[in-house]
Amino acid sequence: MARCIICLTETPDAELTDEHIFPEAIGGRIVIGSVCKPCNDKLGNTIDHRLTEHWLVQGQRMLLKLPGKTGQIPNPLERGVMRDEPSQKLIYKMDANGLPKELYTVASVERIPGDDGRETVAIRIDKSDAPKLLGMVNKIRARAGQPPMTQAEIDAAQVVTKVEKPWMHMRLGIDVVEYKRAIIKIAYELAWRWLGDAYLDDPMAAQIRACLLDGEGWSAKELVRGKIDFVGEKPTYPFWHDGTKSHLAFSMAVPEGIVVYVRVFELFEGTILVSESPARYGDFEGKFLRNDPVTGNVREVDLVDEFARLGDDAVPEE
Repeated sequence: MARCIICLTETPDAELTDEHIFPEAIGGRIVIGSVCKPCNDKLGNTIDHRLTEHWLVQGQRMLLKLPGKTGQIPNPLERGVMRDEPSQKLIYKMDANGLPKELYTVASVERIPGDDGRETVAIRIDKSDAPKLLGMVNKIRARAGQPPMTQAEIDAAQVVTKVEKPWMHMRLGIDVVEYKRAIIKIAYELAWRWLGDAYLDDPMAAQIRACLLDGEGWSAKELVRGKIDFVGEKPTYPFWHDGTKSHLAFSMAVPEGIVVYVRVFELFEGTILVSESPARYGDFEGKFLRNDPVTGNVREVDLVDEFARLGDDAVPEE
């Protein structure tokens, strides 16, 4: 029997499930078998999802060609409207490799009333949907009690328009709050990995679990001490950089206790106070982790060894 590190329920080892600390959809390779299935399912749907489906993260996944569980590479540029005709919806399609394929016109139906009380129906479709037009037209006519048209009649009534170099406009909503709980979750799971089972009984661990389990009300409660934000042009620790957008994390002692730093791609970073009681962990040594989402390579070493690799100038001041 072992405790689930999220709900602390005593669970048979065989019923604990694999949990990716950095979500698998963003190339996470560190797996811990310490979360019960109900918690794994719940937090995957309510927390991990906020990070993996974040518009900025989807953009990185598209550029790095990181598929989700369905095997599909995300397309954050998928839906928009025509710039010169905002009522016309468009879809920007990508191929299986995440490369631009085509701009697709979403079918639309416009009903135009006439002065004589009769109604004209205008149907706009993408050229690739031309074989479907006969069925669409006759379905509408059948509902109106009109006789069906032949393919020849439809062909004669068609107007084919080609838009040269069409522009697509998109309206974006960028989450600036909910993704933060995923960063907290990563920090919590790394704290347990590096501090051991004793961490589950740490008062700060209890506060972080309350944040993770609190659902929609979590952001209103000041349960977690730390800072989480967009990386922007100046990451907190600029001496860690690479061309693969790796995920980074480390733990270290500070005057307030022990913190875990997390960076996802080069988009989000957070420094979370995971314990105010370093004395609980008398042999505590800081750890460092780098997870390359493209190659799957992971480097996990003592923090002092990582600082030695980087050089003395990289050691942050307390």
